[in-house]
Parts: sequence; C-alpha cells; structure tokens
Amino acid sequence: NALVSLQGGEDTQSYAQVDKVCFNGTVVTSIRDPHQQRQLRLYPNPNSGAFTLELSQAATPGMTFRIIGLTGQVVLEKIAEAGSARQTLEAGALPAGLYFVQAVEDGRIVGVERFVKQ
Repeated sequence: NALVSLQGGEDTQSYAQVDKVCFNGTVVTSIRDPHQQRQLRLYPNPNSGAFTLELSQAATPGMTFRIIGLTGQVVLEKIAEAGSARQTLEAGALPAGLYFVQAVEDGRIVGVERFVKQ
C-alpha cells in the first residue's frame, strides 16, 4: 500500500494505492431492518406546533411519539392512540426551530420524521 500527497499552490491532493482487498461476499445495504420501520408522513410542515402524523400501520398499544430538539434532548413525549394510523400532536409551546419526531415501539425507534416549528 502507498499514500502520496502532492502539494501545489492552494491545492493539495492525496492518492492512495491499495495492493490487496479482502472481501467475504457479504454486502451491507442498510443498518436498519426495513421490516421494523414504519413510514411516517407529517403535515403541515412547517407548522405552528399543531400537526398530523400518518403511520403506514395503525399504532400499537404502548407506542409513543417523542419530539427531539437539535441537541438530542427529548422535549415532548406523547402516548399514541392505539389502533389509529392518524395521530395529532400539539407542540405549540416549543420555540421555533427544527425538530424530529420519533415513533417508538417496544423501546425501539421504528420511524423518524423532521419538521419545522414556526
């Protein structure tokens, strides 16, 4: 293996040469199991704090929704209405900004959608 860096004026370019690649035949295409994910649709987006979440499947008992700020802190959590694929959330008390909604089922995050609160 070799690494060469060429400097010239404002540009620096690096080149690598690989002599040998080991491959076991396994190809990773995703780190999430697509069968455990739920499709979420959030509207309106942006919103003033009141919005609707549509799930690809009805919510199960114990499912919750978390609203996460950009720092990663949970700023709001709501228990889902079991048996319904359409959920309404109210986050009017939150300051304007970018947030994420996580759908959580059996302790696992099964869906994420982002939204802008005006």
